[in-house]
Amino acid sequence: MTISVAIATRNAEVNAATALANAGTLVCYSGSVPATADTALGAQVVLSTHTLANPAFAAASGGSASANAFTQTVNAVATGTGSFFRIFASGGACIAQGSIGTSGADLIVQSTSFVSGAPVTITAISYARP
Repeated sequence: MTISVAIATRNAEVNAATALANAGTLVCYSGSVPATADTALGAQVVLSTHTLANPAFAAASGGSASANAFTQTVNAVATGTGSFFRIFASGGACIAQGSIGTSGADLIVQSTSFVSGAPVTITAISYARP
């Protein structure tokens, strides 16, 4: 039998995890997606870095939280195809990793084609605990 977690518990887990992102950064990368958020980066290339708000996310509901307003549009620092992102705490520790796409991804961007010097706009991001 699979353990079922109550929504209130999922919300508490999401709130605790997203609190770590307060005043942190969201970094978009090209290249192969690491197996986990704990896996060291290798040849992946930083495409853009966004500063998160404090608090970074709204209170969880239904086991999910959406990001509060933050620096959603910045200029890309390299050219490439966005494949994943990582969220870092203000102290630099990686706390989460997810997919990038124009729909159906963890991080929604206007285009997955990043061009150095061109604006990168994030349209939505949420953090969920299934």
